[in-house]
Amino acid sequence: MKTIGSFIVVVLAMVMMVGCGVFGDGVYSSGGSEKRPYIPGTEGQKEVKVQVLDATTMQPIEGAIVVGGYYGPDSTGGYSCAKSESAVSDAQGWALLPNDQDERIGGRVPRLFGPDLETAYKRGYQLVYPIYMAARWDYNDWYISKKKLAPRTGNWPSEIPSSEPKKIYDKHKDALLASKERSTIYLMPSTAKTMDERLSELKEMGWGGGVCLIYPFLLPNPKADLLP
Repeated sequence: MKTIGSFIVVVLAMVMMVGCGVFGDGVYSSGGSEKRPYIPGTEGQKEVKVQVLDATTMQPIEGAIVVGGYYGPDSTGGYSCAKSESAVSDAQGWALLPNDQDERIGGRVPRLFGPDLETAYKRGYQLVYPIYMAARWDYNDWYISKKKLAPRTGNWPSEIPSSEPKKIYDKHKDALLASKERSTIYLMPSTAKTMDERLSELKEMGWGGGVCLIYPFLLPNPKADLLP
């Protein structure tokens, strides 16, 4: 029993050390009691620059409506959407969104973080999954995973196999900065041939159910925007 008790104490100590980051940087998150911006590297900035790219050419897209979601703790102990903000991308694909950190909404939300890039809309385009993402190499290390091109109407894409040596990052934050995962949103030309197919593409721009949504088909002239 004494041996088992000692073993349990050691396991608990290891768990506590992992939680404190002794064994690695862990996942870069804005949740809990931490005060870090959702997009790393934007500490102290009132606005953050996000970019819209054509996933087929990696060229910037001008005139896209970019939507960022902002989240805070709710009564269930989780996080829910508190508000959303939008901006239009310039000739280089850049858009500016508020970098709201620790803001209060009506005095009810003690912590608010964002923007989490929810969607982007441009007539003739559809939303696709991220191309570059930070991924775990092992418990402590991270690398940049390049994904196959896949529209949001399909399944989550697999990683593109590569024989090239991977650059390893010892912090999730550094991998996020290098991949630009949280500051880039990708579109590709629409492949819709019918109204129903286009509606399916547009609905996927509000994927996830409980996220901060601004449906792009709720426009003053929706029929003009349904088909490319």
